[in-house]
Amino acid sequence: MSTTKSTRARRARVLLAALAWTFVAATVLHVPSGYTPQGVNSAIGVITAATSLTALLFLGVLRLPWLREHADVPRGVETELLASWTYYRKEIFRLALYPTLAGYLLLWASDAVVVPFVVCVILLYVGTAQAVQSLRRTWCRGFHHPVLGVVIGGLFTASASLLGLSTMVLTTFPTWQVVVPCAIAGVATFAATLITLWAVPAARN
Repeated sequence: MSTTKSTRARRARVLLAALAWTFVAATVLHVPSGYTPQGVNSAIGVITAATSLTALLFLGVLRLPWLREHADVPRGVETELLASWTYYRKEIFRLALYPTLAGYLLLWASDAVVVPFVVCVILLYVGTAQAVQSLRRTWCRGFHHPVLGVVIGGLFTASASLLGLSTMVLTTFPTWQVVVPCAIAGVATFAATLITLWAVPAARN
């Protein structure tokens, strides 16, 4: 009976993670980017900047003892960040790259969403979940908690935002109708990654 309950709980968590990424995709699709390369670059810049800012704020909130305890993050956050980068470099790169590419594809094809683009976006989000699963496996072998790996992955999207923010200098800055959904998509991207981390089981023992 307990095994059945555990299976149901795991499926519910996976469903919640899938819904979180669906919300990210739906938000990105509602960004009126103008369907030009400049508009897409500006939009992805705002999205990734919002993702990085959210990760940075979360890192700051990790100073709170109660959150560190629940996230199983030791006291020395700076030292742990360096250790997490050392152990999770491949996963961190994937966590930064895959959602950014998925968002870029959605923005670029938002005027005519065709099956190949949808399949690519789904595969990129699945790849993100697999990167989180890889973080969990490494943690089970005794390394540092993957929550900081997820945070570093979110911070690394800042490099992609530089491209979009630089195009804003050459083009008109997007209106709030564009900035608001982009910012929501960025926050939702980081939140979806954390939800995926929570959804992936950690059979540490």
